[in-house]
Amino acid sequence: MRTPTPSEIATALKDWVPEKKLTFDRGWNTRGRKWSYGIRGAIVHHWAGIGDGGQEWMSARNGSYPYCNNTVRRDGRVIVLSALSAWHSGTGGPWNRAGVPKDAAHLMVWGVEMEGPLPGCRYGVDDMTEQQWRNTARVLCAIREVAGKEAFPNFQRVIRHGDWTDGTNGVSGAPLPTLGRKNDVWADTKFIRRLAKERWEKKNSR
Repeated sequence: MRTPTPSEIATALKDWVPEKKLTFDRGWNTRGRKWSYGIRGAIVHHWAGIGDGGQEWMSARNGSYPYCNNTVRRDGRVIVLSALSAWHSGTGGPWNRAGVPKDAAHLMVWGVEMEGPLPGCRYGVDDMTEQQWRNTARVLCAIREVAGKEAFPNFQRVIRHGDWTDGTNGVSGAPLPTLGRKNDVWADTKFIRRLAKERWEKKNSR
């Protein structure tokens, strides 16, 4: 099982995400710890709020590690906070199909935080922007590519935070004790996987 380095992850992200939309925050290659047994998937989170204050909170500058690997802002900007393992998943699992033990996803799974919806937006309709979804899909493709086929074989390895805590979408065969612990992006897991798969196939069919 290969363990991608921060440099390799940066190269993959630069290959997939447009340069004008990709930023590496200070400490992106040092704040975290080495991935445990490769990167085995990705969790898409819902950032509970909007604005630069939330972005700064995610960076956890006074803490040990950032609270995710990257954010995706409403204008599609991808900001990498850590290319090493970072706090993001919390309690949940185990995710046996991916080989991720209970409560250990932050050590083996990439965490994407999408900046939350504007006040008053309609549930399930416009919580996230097209730019956000497009570049989230690109991030997922980059991470799958750099993680390698053994660790990240397909986009069934992409889940929402609620899947991790509730045991849905391939994480567990039954509801977990952490059921209902986390809110999620409003799009379902199948939608996110489909977007990433379409982006992957489009690029690799050229």
